[in-house]
Amino acid sequence: ERGEGFSSVAARLEDAGLVPSAWRFRILGRLTRADRSVRAGTYTITPGTTPRTLLDDFVAGRVRTLRVTVPEGWRLPRIAEEMERVLEVPADAFLRKAADPDRLAALEIPAEAMPNPNLEGYLFPETYHFPDGATAGEVIDQMTDRFLDVWDSLPPDTARGMTRHEIVTLASIVEAEAAREEEKPRIAAVYLNRLEIGWRLQADPTVRYGLDYFTGRLYYKHLDIDTPYNSYRNDGLPPGPIGAPGRASLLAVLEPLEPCDDLFFVASGDGWHTFTRTAAEHVRAKNEARRNRNRSAGQDTVAPEGDSEQ
Repeated sequence: ERGEGFSSVAARLEDAGLVPSAWRFRILGRLTRADRSVRAGTYTITPGTTPRTLLDDFVAGRVRTLRVTVPEGWRLPRIAEEMERVLEVPADAFLRKAADPDRLAALEIPAEAMPNPNLEGYLFPETYHFPDGATAGEVIDQMTDRFLDVWDSLPPDTARGMTRHEIVTLASIVEAEAAREEEKPRIAAVYLNRLEIGWRLQADPTVRYGLDYFTGRLYYKHLDIDTPYNSYRNDGLPPGPIGAPGRASLLAVLEPLEPCDDLFFVASGDGWHTFTRTAAEHVRAKNEARRNRNRSAGQDTVAPEGDSEQ
């Protein structure tokens, strides 16, 4: 355990029958100077392991690890819940560390522009093996280090001059919209096209995020609710990411589909989207998508009143 003395460790090993003598184990630790370098953590010890091998494992920090998978698109509270479930790291402690101003400053996150500054979008989504007993801070540091590793592997944004925070924010929206990896560059292109001509993004996932992660069906009444993240009411990008984008979504923003003059897209109901250039084409695509969904559900073709289906 953290802060535990070497003599206490030796005594516990003797009590468990893992070393024949705590006194001899302490002497071996002093002679090898391993007693000064033991790393805290949970270790899996096989009966019959020699005292010297035990010391080597303790010094090298070969602790038991726990596997945690964070899927792309997960939001910060969901990540915190998973860390509590698997690692027994309290979710509230995790969220506090994820709002640490020093950590935000280290990643150059513009906290002053965010209503609730935190590391949303910067905890990279993938499978991790954390040491059993890892703290919230250690988990977050490993995840942000991984984000920086991935970021450094990406090509620079030389065409549009976006900041990293803007790229991560847009990539998180692409992540939320795309069910197919193949469509991410085209979805990114649509949003970049809209930004370039001064149109609002009108991205449904931003509305959901601003409504405390609302998961029900969106209606027009939801689009009228004023939140900093509602891209139907606000120009430009929202103040920060709305989830954890993976590498493909980040790359899609940096290398969008070109050439592409699409300005709209609508979910087709089969995991794909229909992309269009004009408002008239978009309305036709929306109506066709609605008919397809209603046919699949065995319903008539009248849309529910106020259904957004943007």
